[in-house]
Amino acid sequence: HYWAVSETHDLLDEAEAAFMQALPAELLLHSNTQDRSFWLDPDVFVEFKSAKDPKTLRMNAPHGIIVCEAGDGVDLETYWRCQSRVAPRLGWLFMSGSMEGSLGWWPSLVSAWLHGTEEEQSFILPTPTNTYLFPGGENDPEILRLKRESSDDFFMERVMGVPVPPKGRVFKEFRPDVHIREVEYDEELPLYIWEDPGYGHAHAIEVAQIAP
Repeated sequence: HYWAVSETHDLLDEAEAAFMQALPAELLLHSNTQDRSFWLDPDVFVEFKSAKDPKTLRMNAPHGIIVCEAGDGVDLETYWRCQSRVAPRLGWLFMSGSMEGSLGWWPSLVSAWLHGTEEEQSFILPTPTNTYLFPGGENDPEILRLKRESSDDFFMERVMGVPVPPKGRVFKEFRPDVHIREVEYDEELPLYIWEDPGYGHAHAIEVAQIAP
């Protein structure tokens, strides 16, 4: 049992169409277009699921999940729900997609997993490595044109796949997948509140409890 997950139905349509195009017809035993499910043989069942509402990623525990275009609207809750769904079967989670900017959980995860563990690895495939579209690689005329006409940050992020965090970030090691999670309020513990007035109307408020 496997899932293919995308944020929107449009992306799901594209992923399903690519799957059907790549799949040899003789491998498909049965399909149900209503619920986007496919049987490839009696033991291989594939479902295409939308992550628009992450709470719908529940009930079943697939052996593996592919998240399509993880950088395009897929949020951190979807990531953790996918992790929790494959956990009962010790399954795998594969995520792919371009980075839409250098902030957020996806670029942070990609950067952290470049030097990850045996179970957590990320790989960056720069656009020039697609020599089918760009036969000259990094010296392809179109790649050189993009490098010449775009900003350094745009070229590194959108063409070379390298996150370029904004300059002046205070906590450079911040990772949403590590440092953001749901916590419960404990009525027995003191509550600490800090306020950073900032400039103009924008300000930050921090609320914390310190567990014993």
